[in-house]
Amino acid sequence: MEHRKGPMRRTIAVSAALACALNLAACGGTGGEPAATASATGKGYKLGFSFGLDDTPIYGLVVGPARKRAGQLGVSLIEGSAKSKCEAQVADMENMIVTGARAVTFLGLCGDGAAYNKVVRDGKAKGVTMVSYAFQHPEADGSITFNDEGAGQDLAADALAWIDEKFGTTYDNFSWGLISCSFAPPSIQKRSTIPKKEITAKTGKAPLKKDCANDPKTAQETVETWLAKDPGLDMVLAHVDSAALGAYQAFKQKGAKPGSVYVGGVDGQREAVDLLATGGDGIYQFSAALPLTGPIMVDIPNNIITGSGPASVRLNYTPLTADHPQAAKNWVTKEFEPWR
Repeated sequence: MEHRKGPMRRTIAVSAALACALNLAACGGTGGEPAATASATGKGYKLGFSFGLDDTPIYGLVVGPARKRAGQLGVSLIEGSAKSKCEAQVADMENMIVTGARAVTFLGLCGDGAAYNKVVRDGKAKGVTMVSYAFQHPEADGSITFNDEGAGQDLAADALAWIDEKFGTTYDNFSWGLISCSFAPPSIQKRSTIPKKEITAKTGKAPLKKDCANDPKTAQETVETWLAKDPGLDMVLAHVDSAALGAYQAFKQKGAKPGSVYVGGVDGQREAVDLLATGGDGIYQFSAALPLTGPIMVDIPNNIITGSGPASVRLNYTPLTADHPQAAKNWVTKEFEPWR
């Protein structure tokens, strides 16, 4: 495929984060082990693994490395089956506590997190270590959080640079869509609210919107509907790569020419990173990538139980772009290959 000529639009390409992705030595090697790796193990206990989104493609990418890490530490995982339902996830957590979990790590599926108050208190009353994931529950023993504001800013900056390159200062013909999710934790929502605010302010164009089309199939159907109404749609941004991948498929099936449209997401899902490693077909342009979180979801509660490491961690994103395919290839080597 042809890449755009002239200066790269990615002003974020010189950031320390992308420099790390381009040069694995700058990141401390290629081991793939998280910085929060425990130095001791509490072998034999059960860990409740309440990801909540166990019916989405991202689950397999998270739980596989988590199972491997649990095996390394001699820990047994108890997995839930919430299927993206808040009430079902809370019920899963209650069952994990009743059936002997020594710790429970839980993704913030239920909005602002108040729905977890009772089960967190019940767990702690029984001596169960409670760790929140993707948000910081005020009563949990530890947390795994993300710099979602930074991800939103990086996605907005890259998208705006593409808009400037394609449209200059005249936005009459520009149109775009945004896939966000109202039940996501407030911090996760910054992945979409920041781009929405900045792009709308710059262009004067509000996006087409879809709430919680989190899986590729639903997202693809959404974007196909948008394209039927607006064949000239230029851009779709999503709060997760799984939704952005559906948008990519919709544009690809429509026959979008390389460089004519922009799709961007957040998370660093393996399929998205693999696309960026080959230029994204000139369609998939950006992903704000997190370090692989499955092992960290095992390490943090183990750290608390054994007293061997930090009880909380805040993870930064690395911007990966189609203009820098080598960075995406290095990310695969660093983050994915060690956990195959």
